Amino acid sequence: MKASSILICCLCVFSLHASGAEVHEASAILKLEKGKEVEAKETQAFLDKVKSRPALDEIAARLALTQAWKLDHEQTAAKLAGMLEISTSGSDGKITAGNESPQMAAIIANTAASVLRDRSDGANERSMEKLNETVREQEDSVKQKRSTLAQIIREQAVVFKDGEQPEPKEPNGLAAQAFVDAKKDFESAQKLLDELKTVKAEAGANGSIRVHHVIWAKAPEE
Repeated sequence: MKASSILICCLCVFSLHASGAEVHEASAILKLEKGKEVEAKETQAFLDKVKSRPALDEIAARLALTQAWKLDHEQTAAKLAGMLEISTSGSDGKITAGNESPQMAAIIANTAASVLRDRSDGANERSMEKLNETVREQEDSVKQKRSTLAQIIREQAVVFKDGEQPEPKEPNGLAAQAFVDAKKDFESAQKLLDELKTVKAEAGANGSIRVHHVIWAKAPEE
């Protein structure tokens, strides 16, 4: 049965002392919905996507960090990556952000969780749409090849009168080869279609990871 869970952004704020400055950490706890075949390393890889450059750029854009920090895009992404820590606890994931402001730490952690959720939902949807499109195209191919095979069979069919049914003969000539080729093409196309449908079914049941939803946390007063 598919494990279904809830993404809870649970705020844990505490103080650390780094280089004389008080740093607050806020952690967003991710409850994930995963297929039954998903392994721990796949969960970690899924969470690590939040520190990819495209995800970092999106977090920075949502919070206007480039302007706020007066840095270029590359410097902003590097600074933001250094503020984020990714970890797992059982089947859960955790995104932790550190900042001198507890409010900003919470905002960054929650925004990172939101970006990961949105990007994973979009990727899963695009992947399934592409797979559905491939299946539809293969169904059309099977239909066309079945029609071609049926046409060849009709064109080579012999109708005997008066109940005469001679012994079957081995096919020969170009027409016979056309039948053999068409039959082979149809069977290959049908086999590929069956394999694609199996992949589609397994993708829906076993191999997906997604964030179910987010409950936003509130930072304490400074």
